Amino acid sequence: MFSEGMSGKKTNVNYDGFITHLESLCANSEQNNRIALFGEAGVGKSTFLAKLTLDWASGGRLNAFDLLFLIPLREIERNTYFGDTIIGKLTDEVEFDGSRLEEYIQENQQNVLILYDGFDEYRNDIEGNGSDDAVIAVLRGEKFTCSPVIVTTRPWRVIDIKSDTEVEKRYRFFEIEGFTETDVETYISKSFPNNAEARNGLFELMTEPGSFVRENMTPYPIFCRMLCYIWQNEGSRGVLQGLETLAQLFDEMLRHLKDHFAGKEKDYEKQRTRLEQAEGCLKSFAKDAMDSLLENKLVFGEEDLKTSQDDLETVCEIGVLTRKERFVSRRKNNRRETKYLVEYRIPHKLFQEYLAGMHLASLYEGDREQFQHLLIQLMANYRSTPNCKFSRVLARS
Repeated sequence: MFSEGMSGKKTNVNYDGFITHLESLCANSEQNNRIALFGEAGVGKSTFLAKLTLDWASGGRLNAFDLLFLIPLREIERNTYFGDTIIGKLTDEVEFDGSRLEEYIQENQQNVLILYDGFDEYRNDIEGNGSDDAVIAVLRGEKFTCSPVIVTTRPWRVIDIKSDTEVEKRYRFFEIEGFTETDVETYISKSFPNNAEARNGLFELMTEPGSFVRENMTPYPIFCRMLCYIWQNEGSRGVLQGLETLAQLFDEMLRHLKDHFAGKEKDYEKQRTRLEQAEGCLKSFAKDAMDSLLENKLVFGEEDLKTSQDDLETVCEIGVLTRKERFVSRRKNNRRETKYLVEYRIPHKLFQEYLAGMHLASLYEGDREQFQHLLIQLMANYRSTPNCKFSRVLARS
């Protein structure tokens, strides 16, 4: 479910209504054809763009668009040309270069849909005319003026878009509000298709009027997934029924991941050793999570992390981190051979914030001077970007 507008009277819009609006932008380039889709962390912004992309690729919806580009901004570096950003992600067998793609888009703007995911994770500012950053030029409406563009972001970054009145005029603002109770019921039913008792018990927990879970977790798909995962273990249901903070949910989720990691060994002593190993590796990586959060990075090269390779492999096995070899074309690395770079990614920014909070809490116990130093950094960032990620870090610590 979506609502259009920023404050005061809002208009509710469902998925079909949103699609209809997108298709109208293709037919009429005179409308304000930039859409800022904002919502809190975990509410489903990235999933929504993935759904749009799937619908377009399968031919069922958005048939008016010949091309669609889904671009996770966390992965993008500054580029002067939009075409170079796209071509840099393709294999060396692609024979045309970025300038040819850019020329095609320029000539067929209304038939190209651009989806930017995670403006709050992009490290460059939207301010300034004539930007040499292609992402910013598109967002400002200075490039591909007639192409419909959707950008997702957490609410605090919407302020940047609205700070320039000329840029704001190009935008319509939609808030993604997450799951309704009907959505939650459907989701739980699919998670527990053959267990009515578990299904009904969890639905009751998630829809209890006035409860912390109902107000702070139920609308968010990411928390629904975590609750369903933990609820499978009957011994953990009492913990979920007593939740009073988001940090408690993450604590329990991490405990389950560590137990699963240790449970791969059948011998009790070996399980205990693996649990200790998991604790040490996560503590080591938590510092990297804090450092990268301060730099607004969620994708890391091996050179960005201080955690040892062995510990990184363990964190990946636990499920808090993923390892991937990313293709780098010959065009980009100026070599004759194709090159692959190892990248590590945290599945969701919420986990990064949680781990950063773990590190801050450990400093309070072990290094009060460093704790104070880091706290000053966090508060400075928080004052400059209110309601942003750092409030979650402070809450966790």
